[in-house]
Amino acid sequence: MNPVRPIGGCSDDLGPVLRLPCIRCGVTQWFHLKHHSAFVRILGFKVSETSLYSLHCAKCEHVIDLSNDDARKAIAFLPVAQAFAAGRMQEPDFLARLGEVGFHFLKEFAETNVNWTCPKCGEESP
Repeated sequence: MNPVRPIGGCSDDLGPVLRLPCIRCGVTQWFHLKHHSAFVRILGFKVSETSLYSLHCAKCEHVIDLSNDDARKAIAFLPVAQAFAAGRMQEPDFLARLGEVGFHFLKEFAETNVNWTCPKCGEESP
């Protein structure tokens, strides 16, 4: 008899979605969309299942957790990103399509990765 695991899960790499500068390794790299699924079983019956999505840096595996809204947008955008990554789409077209998506995490990312100039000393700071 094969025992049924009471707790389990898996992660699937759905492919590259965005090229971003990674805040951990500092390299502009493809971030892959990953789907994570976890479940709990009681007496062999699945009583709870959770599904989450995140982006992972292809170089250092830095993780950006996605909201449900951004996850839906990333899933819909995946074919566009794959076409660009495979060379079937030019960068201006890719960027135009990316601008239409409206990822919330990109707005937060941009706010934390913008250089500004100190009004007192004139030094540029990240």
